[in-house]
Amino acid sequence: MTQQKTTSVDQAQSPYFFGIDVGGTGIKIGLTDDQGATLGYSAIDTLEPQGPADAMRRVAEACRAILDKLGLDASRVARAGLGTPGSQDIRKGMLIEPPNHPHWHHFPIVKSLEESLKLPVSFANDANAAAFGEFWVGTGKIHDSMVLLTLGTGVGGGVIIDNELVVGRNSFGGECGHMIIDPSPEARLCAWGEAEAIWKPMRAPRESRPEPARSSKPVPRAF
Repeated sequence: MTQQKTTSVDQAQSPYFFGIDVGGTGIKIGLTDDQGATLGYSAIDTLEPQGPADAMRRVAEACRAILDKLGLDASRVARAGLGTPGSQDIRKGMLIEPPNHPHWHHFPIVKSLEESLKLPVSFANDANAAAFGEFWVGTGKIHDSMVLLTLGTGVGGGVIIDNELVVGRNSFGGECGHMIIDPSPEARLCAWGEAEAIWKPMRAPRESRPEPARSSKPVPRAF
């Protein structure tokens, strides 16, 4: 895990917040103060086939371990923020059908985490949350508009235009992973040569990379 710069508790500004980023293979957990400074962090394996309820239980355990390490009481934490891949029903706190989490479909993930962590939870698309964080306290803070790409198990995207986060239907407004960038018949598949189809084999170890799948479909002329 990449070394993170942290702020000491005595220099932090309360209240505190947990940030939880769910990926296809790993889950990252951080504790921040009210200004976005990191106090502590951890990471656990997603273990996707074991399901989301098990993952949220382990996330809660990791959060409590961070507090114990810092000597903080849970009452100092106001809320947790949860970012997951889409598709999602944000208002209902539901995962719908995230492509890289086949055992997590149609699951009330916000309720599950709230029950395990005993905190209120705010829910967002993972790439949208990353984009907003970069816009708030990162290199994007000097700009009114920006695009952020996340490169992990898949390709995600978050878009901010004129200080507003583009959310879209079922949190997919900024998703760039299925943007067509290679419309040729020889394109790698998901379906039409999208960014994610090209990224995944590049991410795999060279010796285990699959041969590119070839499309037999006609080349689309309007994207």
